[in-house]
Amino acid sequence: MKQLGFRPSADDLTEMFEDACDGGRKISFSEFVSMMGEKMHSVDDAKTISNAFESFDANVTGYISHDQFRKILGMGKSKFSDKEVRDFIKMGDAGEGKIDYRSLAREVGGA
Repeated sequence: MKQLGFRPSADDLTEMFEDACDGGRKISFSEFVSMMGEKMHSVDDAKTISNAFESFDANVTGYISHDQFRKILGMGKSKFSDKEVRDFIKMGDAGEGKIDYRSLAREVGGA
């Protein structure tokens, strides 16, 4: 969450966890993404995220390579772990080593 610019208190984390985990003891990545998508919607919507990736898509195909995606995520102040990058790739994987960044942006940024 800190990587995404959020600094929740312990109470906030407890409340978010209880809301997201459907009564279980663990939160799945998809539950986390859904929860964070709601939180991030106020920060960056799907169009903003898509436009950011589009600037790296010379032919505006809607796809970028996995390698290019990794490089993009490594460019900013936020540092994503290898697992976080792999999870994002899974979310937007279009096959053939490409990411459908528009689909990924909708999932992360909502709508």
